[in-house]
Parts: sequence; C-alpha cells; structure tokens
Amino acid sequence: MDNTEKWTKVSEATGEAWNWENGAVQGVYLEKRENIGENESNMYMLKDAKRAIIGVWGTTVVDAKMQAVEVGNEVRITPLGEKKSEKSGRTYKDYDVEYRETPFKNVDDKEEPPVVSQEEEVAIEDISF
Repeated sequence: MDNTEKWTKVSEATGEAWNWENGAVQGVYLEKRENIGENESNMYMLKDAKRAIIGVWGTTVVDAKMQAVEVGNEVRITPLGEKKSEKSGRTYKDYDVEYRETPFKNVDDKEEPPVVSQEEEVAIEDISF
C-alpha cells in the first residue's frame, strides 16, 4: 500500500523568514539552527497557528532572551522599535520575548505507556512494534 500522499518532504527552503516590520510573531518553538547565512547567525524556527514554519533571525537581543525558552514552548516575539545603547551610542532593534508552556496531548487520546524502572526485566515479546 502506497501512503506517500501523507508524507511531506522537508528541505532547507521550507518556511519563510519573519520580518520584524510586520509586527509580532507567535508560534511553537521547534528548534534553533546555528551558523546560518553569511553572518553565521542563529535562526529560531516556529510553527504558527496556521501550521506555517517561520524562521526568526537571531540578534544580540533575541539570542539573549531566547535562552530562557525551551523547545516546545509557545513563544511570542514583539518588536519594540529601535533604541539607542547608553554604553556605545549605537542603535539596535529591541524585542519583547514571551513564552508559555504548551499543553501536552497524548497521541489518539490513549493512555501513556507505563514507566518501567531500570530494575524490572521486560520480555521482548511484551514490547509492541
């Protein structure tokens, strides 16, 4: 039986980069990619409510704030505009980064499998594949 119509092929080009001028971006934090592009920046991959994959380029501000966010959390990044650094006098783009835990759902609403301690022996025939 050929189920290829249910599979989606993933490539590096999947998704789009978020433009801060379009306002806030919100989605589930999927992964952090490092050393991307000519500046070897970080890119934070989010999946939004429409299930689109969106890449958020890392900046000094975004990178520092995203350290507190775990993969799987829902995150919202809101641009606050340009600010001037008191130390250097240079301008930079500032962002609010907020997150919350996403509710966990079991696949097919089935009970979670029982936890087996390391001391218990399990027969190979008792493991379903």
